[in-house]
Amino acid sequence: MSRASLLRRAPGHARLLLFVLLALAAPALASCGSGSGPPTRVGGVAVDVVFGEPPDAVVADVDIAAAMGAEALRVSVQWSTFEIAKGRYAGYYLDGLDTLFRRARESGLRVLLTPVTTPCWAVATPGPDGTTGCGTPERSAQTARLPPTRSGDYADFLAFLARRYRDTLMGIEVWNEPNLRGTWDTPDPAAAYARLLKAVYPAVKRAAPSVPVVAGALAGAGVTGTFLDDLYAAGIDGHFDVLSVHAYNDGRAPDTLVDPALAQTTVLQGLRRLRETLDRHDERRPVWVTEIGWNTSTQRGQPFLDGVTEAQQARYLRRALELLRSPGGDIGFPEAVFVYRLRDVGADPAVPDQNYGLITKARRAKPALAAVRAAFGGKD
Repeated sequence: MSRASLLRRAPGHARLLLFVLLALAAPALASCGSGSGPPTRVGGVAVDVVFGEPPDAVVADVDIAAAMGAEALRVSVQWSTFEIAKGRYAGYYLDGLDTLFRRARESGLRVLLTPVTTPCWAVATPGPDGTTGCGTPERSAQTARLPPTRSGDYADFLAFLARRYRDTLMGIEVWNEPNLRGTWDTPDPAAAYARLLKAVYPAVKRAAPSVPVVAGALAGAGVTGTFLDDLYAAGIDGHFDVLSVHAYNDGRAPDTLVDPALAQTTVLQGLRRLRETLDRHDERRPVWVTEIGWNTSTQRGQPFLDGVTEAQQARYLRRALELLRSPGGDIGFPEAVFVYRLRDVGADPAVPDQNYGLITKARRAKPALAAVRAAFGGKD
């Protein structure tokens, strides 16, 4: 039996066992590069529960991820939609997520959950007329990116998820890209995020002690330097198990060098700068790259959103996975990498966000699927 097969069959209840498995995991990235290299990494891919599609759609996506050789899935959870009132959960959302976890468990995959978007009830205060305005699309869009008034409300939600899915969880990632105003809108984002971590960590550990709490999900590896310094100053040490970061390179190859002022938009320079920041804080906890990818839209000439051809997407992902394994490139330290994403979320070729998939929305394989499958050691 291969080491990857052993990993997929392990129950993984203890945190120590989880990280031993991470160190031994194979064949993720095993065919990348040459030479012995560092220990192989866990390879994953982002998959979502898409409502409005047939019930077996998420099963089909999980099956494609498993055949591709992924060992883990990263799944966003919309807190604002899931918990319709304090302690009341939408049945259709539970059913969809249960289906995904059931298929993941059957396929030997672990799941990294990323709960995002604040429900209106968790931030709303009544106006003079006694109403909050909750229930309107405009109000929901406004409150989704705000920190909850009580960090404990978000912590309780994550504890619920940890209890329900503990045996299949690779971890729970606290929010997404809190260093961007578009997803975490508050005057002092680092302090607000630190408060969230301090509430989440004990709540998740009480619910499921072996489930790692993943902090960060930071946008742009290089841009995290100041924000990370602010997080440490706000006292996050001791309130997370893993740090996560998103490494993008706009429409460039992953090892293309740019002006240092733009390093946050790169893979190679950005992750090197991240390592420097972590070393300043003597940080030795694991680092996961929970998003990396290129979109195949027709968009050109717009910074941070440029598309690439499908052939370039495949070539860049292959090279990026090599770099993430290479000690010579100084970025072989991430212990897990999640490609963003398995399937396009739309079919408009002009919209970058709709075209990051390894397959199209209709499940036509792009060349990148074969490239990542080769890196992850999946089935031909």
